[in-house]
Amino acid sequence: MTDIMKGMLPLPKLLAFKHAITKPFNNNGFAIPLPMATESGSLAIRIPLILPLALLVFIVLCSIPATKPYMKFAYNCFIKPHAKDVEGGVMMGQQASLEGFYKGQADVYDLTRGRLLRGRETMLRLVSGEVLAKRVASHSSEKKVWIDVGGGTGWNIEQMSKHLSMPITQFFDRIYLVDFSPSLCAIARERFDSLGFTNVEVVCADAAQWTDTSVPDGSVELITFSYSLSMIPPYLSVIEKANRLLSADGLIALADFYTGTSSSLPYTHPSRSTPGHHVSWLARTFWRLWFEADNVHLEPGRRAYLEHVFGTVKVLNGRNRGLGGIPYWVWVGCKRERGYGNIGRVDEIATESPYLRPKGLVEHDASSTTAIVHTKAYDAAIVNLAAGLPLPSFYYQSHLWRIPYEQEKEKHTQFDTYIYAFTWEDPREDLNVLKVREDDVIVCITSGGDNALAYALGAKKPKRIHCVDLNPCQNHLVELKLAAFTVCGYEEFWRLFGEGWHVDFRGLLLKRLAPHLSAPALEFWVRNAGSFAKVGGLYDSGHSGVAIKAARWLLRIFGLGGAVREMCQTKTLEEQRRVWKERIRPVLLSGWVNKVLYANPVFLWKALGVPINQWKMILAEQTMFEYVANTFDPVIESTLLRDDNYFYLLCLTGRFTKECHPHYLDEESHEKLGQPGALDMFRLHTDYIGDVLRTLTPGTVTKAVLMDHADWFEEGGDRAEIRGELSVLRRAMKVGGEVLFRSAAMQPWYVEEYERAGFRCRPVEVRSKGRCIDRTNMYASTWLAVLEDKEENAIPSLRLGVGMCEDR
Repeated sequence: MTDIMKGMLPLPKLLAFKHAITKPFNNNGFAIPLPMATESGSLAIRIPLILPLALLVFIVLCSIPATKPYMKFAYNCFIKPHAKDVEGGVMMGQQASLEGFYKGQADVYDLTRGRLLRGRETMLRLVSGEVLAKRVASHSSEKKVWIDVGGGTGWNIEQMSKHLSMPITQFFDRIYLVDFSPSLCAIARERFDSLGFTNVEVVCADAAQWTDTSVPDGSVELITFSYSLSMIPPYLSVIEKANRLLSADGLIALADFYTGTSSSLPYTHPSRSTPGHHVSWLARTFWRLWFEADNVHLEPGRRAYLEHVFGTVKVLNGRNRGLGGIPYWVWVGCKRERGYGNIGRVDEIATESPYLRPKGLVEHDASSTTAIVHTKAYDAAIVNLAAGLPLPSFYYQSHLWRIPYEQEKEKHTQFDTYIYAFTWEDPREDLNVLKVREDDVIVCITSGGDNALAYALGAKKPKRIHCVDLNPCQNHLVELKLAAFTVCGYEEFWRLFGEGWHVDFRGLLLKRLAPHLSAPALEFWVRNAGSFAKVGGLYDSGHSGVAIKAARWLLRIFGLGGAVREMCQTKTLEEQRRVWKERIRPVLLSGWVNKVLYANPVFLWKALGVPINQWKMILAEQTMFEYVANTFDPVIESTLLRDDNYFYLLCLTGRFTKECHPHYLDEESHEKLGQPGALDMFRLHTDYIGDVLRTLTPGTVTKAVLMDHADWFEEGGDRAEIRGELSVLRRAMKVGGEVLFRSAAMQPWYVEEYERAGFRCRPVEVRSKGRCIDRTNMYASTWLAVLEDKEENAIPSLRLGVGMCEDR
């Protein structure tokens, strides 16, 4: 019922077990004569001598003030027999067991639990952030009720008071700490008296039986379980009771030990693919047996039932590495029904439904000729509801930026991080070519999100921006940027994405950013919080960070650190060219670097995201050395790194500067996108771009920015993949819609496929030796394709075959 240290069986139990095993084989108590023992039996004699020696060490440690609390804890946990009843049977069963365990250590409980009960602080930060964000969004100052089930000494309530924006006595009308141990409740009362928390009531009672007429059903804003659900025998009734008490917009949160497997859950269960959810057979068997000795139950049914009854808002799985890898989880939930209203809404905004309106899905006119399309997420949600299963956590997001996706699919799990921490393509050229208007619906590759943010900040704000990426981590990165726009001031935002670091990123993440992130994005950033641990850390992360760090490492090895700083700080192109030609170019464009890096397809893929088909396209027109030289040389010749070329400035220095950075990092841009509702245009899809296009309502897309996406297709064969994708692209676009794409080839082979699909293509820029076509100059050509023909009969060979864009 309360936070307890369970991790080792009490010593008497261990000794009794050992005695039972060894007794048949010897007559010397715990002395075991092993085969290698001497005739004098010295080995058998030494073993029992360990016991008095250990006792002596224990006594010595108990006399040292600094270790005395921990020795007291160890005695009560591992040596002292647990009582079955107390004071002549006044307390029996569960309460007697708890009191017998805690009475002798209640005064040192908080001091000795910090390292064991991992996740408590994380839970409190998440909950405080969610509650604060909810009240801000609703513009409500109404004080409500919090019930802390198994709150023990009141540590949770005191810590929560440190995370709120006002005194806890003003934030909650009433707080109930419900615990079954009289000794811990006594400590809690003393704590609250000293703190002056007059709105806290300590209730020493069984949580399953406790009632209070002043707490009617549906009136509680917050219910928390801190390492207590695993100790409640009637957990089913307690979970049901919590569901009755929780208000329609309330939250329930938990931190606890657990064991479980992904295979034990239905495929549509929201926790199935949560990283770290699966516990190996050996670990889960060991920890369940270990904890059950002290009536702490880690069977997966408790977690499964809690997640079945409530909707999952956030969930994190962890391992306490300092104490043998004990599995624990942190979870925030809400009333399950809260997500039902989002099913139709998410489907509308993800498909550009012609019936889109602020609230729900309107009735479809049967006489209408407009096709109705649904996302795979909508179909999965309907299946869940029909089967009585909970909805995925996506339906309980604060914002509907992130479109639900099937996390467990191998096409997503193959990615453990993002490839690009920033976008290589130059959005200035995109905006010059596309001329974005207010009624534009844009589909673009997500990448680092810098390009999509640039479109949102154009002279005219587009109606919608659909960002698409198969790698979920790229969308996690964009979600982080959108959340930061929502809650961070400009200077803090600049530190995150201008300098690539934050002094307390984890704290910022859990309390302020988390309410604005989807559950998968939050889990990813908790796991990768170290990316912001140092200046430039963000841009040294991801697979592209490998290439960036390798280049800087190489330059430092050759003593060129000063030359790099000089080139990045010089105010004239003449000086920049001189430093490049005389000092840096001979290293970066040396023959051996070319062989080790640029001509190595493994490095190009792992570090730069260059697929094998694109590599072949380059080699069909020139050598890799020529391609790299034709990339770098014109950039240095024509663009000043210090003031205008933030792409290469970032690569060489690891950070942006206030003089040179992407447009979204301007203070004016932050003010614009930080306004309420300014980011509602974004939709983040995690899937193949063909599958996303297939679920967009026909004729709704006006612009598509596909980067070098088509370079990934294979040129040979029947070209079914590229033709299938172009068919759904043509179907989703309006006549006159524009597609901007780039290629590593000067004359990409698939231009003819675009033209067969009804697009008129023209090259916007084609790179030649010594000529820079944009600030990155990374591609050999940029193309614009305009849709001229949407008649299906005009191009029968391009009709989408069954399953053409289904999951592969």
